[in-house]
Amino acid sequence: MNKKIIALGAFAVFASALFAAPKYISPNNDGIQDELVIPLNISDKRYIQGWSLVIMDSNHNVVRTIENKVALPEKVGFKSFFKQLVTPKQGVVVPDSVSWNGAMNNGETAPDGSYFYYLTATDDNGNKGQTKEYEVVVDTVAPDIELAQPGDKIFGEGAKSAFKVRQAGSKEDEWTGTFTAADGTIVKSIKWTNAEPAEFNWYGTNDDGAQVPDGVYSYEITATDRAGNVAPKSTITNIIYSADKPATNIFVEGSRYFSPRTESNLQTVAFNLTIPTPDEKTGNKLVEWSVNIKDQKGNVVRSFNQEKTGAVPPASITFDGTGDDGKLLADGQYQAFVAAKYLNGYVPAEIASAVIVLDTEKPSASITASEKTFGAGTKDSVTFSIAIAPSSGAPVYAWRGEIRNSTTGTVVREYSFNEYPPQTIVWNGIADNGGIAEKGSYIFVLSGTDLAGNVGGGTSTQAVAFDTTETQLLLAMTDTAFSPNGNKIKDTITFTPVTQTKDVASYEFSIKDKSGKVVYSKKESKKLPASFAWNGNDNDNTRCSDGYYSAQLSVVAANGSSAAAATQEFELDTKFPSLEWELPWTYFSPDKDGNQDTITVKLSNATAEKLWTADVRDSKGKSVKKYTWSGAKKEVVWDGTDESGNIAANGKYSMVIFCTDDAGNSFSTDLNGLVLDNRETKI
Repeated sequence: MNKKIIALGAFAVFASALFAAPKYISPNNDGIQDELVIPLNISDKRYIQGWSLVIMDSNHNVVRTIENKVALPEKVGFKSFFKQLVTPKQGVVVPDSVSWNGAMNNGETAPDGSYFYYLTATDDNGNKGQTKEYEVVVDTVAPDIELAQPGDKIFGEGAKSAFKVRQAGSKEDEWTGTFTAADGTIVKSIKWTNAEPAEFNWYGTNDDGAQVPDGVYSYEITATDRAGNVAPKSTITNIIYSADKPATNIFVEGSRYFSPRTESNLQTVAFNLTIPTPDEKTGNKLVEWSVNIKDQKGNVVRSFNQEKTGAVPPASITFDGTGDDGKLLADGQYQAFVAAKYLNGYVPAEIASAVIVLDTEKPSASITASEKTFGAGTKDSVTFSIAIAPSSGAPVYAWRGEIRNSTTGTVVREYSFNEYPPQTIVWNGIADNGGIAEKGSYIFVLSGTDLAGNVGGGTSTQAVAFDTTETQLLLAMTDTAFSPNGNKIKDTITFTPVTQTKDVASYEFSIKDKSGKVVYSKKESKKLPASFAWNGNDNDNTRCSDGYYSAQLSVVAANGSSAAAATQEFELDTKFPSLEWELPWTYFSPDKDGNQDTITVKLSNATAEKLWTADVRDSKGKSVKKYTWSGAKKEVVWDGTDESGNIAANGKYSMVIFCTDDAGNSFSTDLNGLVLDNRETKI
């Protein structure tokens, strides 16, 4: 054993394994290189009174000291002095080794980086020795690897003679990629030394350059850095090297909703089709192929095959919603099924596409008005009631509302809604420009485009007359809800007076709760301000409780005439949306075997809100599937499909559930670590 001897007067420190080269540790409690261990032996003719291991960061600031020393009495009297003279001397225990687990003096784990350490020892004569400084590197970050999962894993013949491995990762001392046969035998190894793992093609050969047998293989890439950190397991499974077992596939390209023979721009649904045709030199041949469109009862309504399309199947099929008789099919759900037969007798299992939806029905809504005439006195506003007609077809994710002059068609007020429009809209005659709309007749128009491209909606059943003949004052507000909670989002609500009264001499502005009690007021003998802002506090500057309120404004002109106006109710809401969730499992395989086919998120204690959203995202943060709902919901179930209905790729996913209410209060929670693994289990 090599030892370092440090002379300390009459004694020496034997510190085994003080390394000239830096040592690497990863203090992450995985049992691998979690600590720096220094075997230690200090010999001396005298007593060792103390030793220490000192750890310094890259700036030579001490971050940890590990030591042992003889405790000396704080006070020495006459008796204790002579007692020490006759007491046998003792030294501290010198351990066989001293170790550092990455903890600093403050109890925190040292951040990744370079550190320096040295050892000291002191004998009973006050002699002190110190080793040289040595380097130790803290590294808790595992090698990084991104391994793309190809959609097509079959190769071996013709244009598919090579299997493309697309990968990228961090620079490490050595990466190792291996291809393994189904029996566990490694047939091919590739190494990248002091480099990043590069993309490459595998042509189905082993390490000797010979062709591997037909069969199923897997690829795995791994690396272990100097600190013992191991790259996350990254594999591609079910790689098929076989010219004799072609695999069929079909998936929807683009939207799975369509509306043929309408004004929609989504007239058809496109299917990407994979029915391999073997190279002639292999001796194999495709003898039959078909793509059958079936309705929900399993009836074939449209077929594509070699008799109609040719011996070589197309790469894509466009379905226009008509049956084999050329007539338009009924609205509903359909699926495409792929079948094939080869000369060697291989018959792939029939594969079904995602469910497609034929929907020619336009979105519809009924709208009624509460008044025939409004604009003055007690009828200072009109309420439009909205009822969306239920539909089993394509949903509408965004609705748009407009208030139009029924004579000129001029739009004076616009509204943007999500998937769930409000049940009522209250209009007090204020236009989007902040002024009073012209006297006239108005209608409310609701419009939306569903995912099949159908444009529809509804118009109020009768026009409403807006008569401002007697109107002298209107009071508009910016929102229907606000949240004075200090988060700088809708902390105040603003009211804008619009008046035809000239020479206003005084005014009184007040806020009333639902019972009619005035909680805030402002009265001045001066002209009207451009607007009033309320922060939710009462006259005593105390925060008002959550609830519904209304604003009133009265003015007196210089000539003694008066006018008054009020707003509809608005909400003071400082409570944030909230819910609790539970995941029975995080791994699933949507293969319809009845065992963990979905990710089911159990929801509880959820607040009822107008719009909740659950967004499923892939490992790069890209949205894969969204679910929305109004009110409360008991669970969210992801079946592993994307928005087109295709099964998503194997990999890691997350689900973000979020909500923002009308008052601007927001909530968001992340469900990480969801793993879709649809690989076939080999026994």
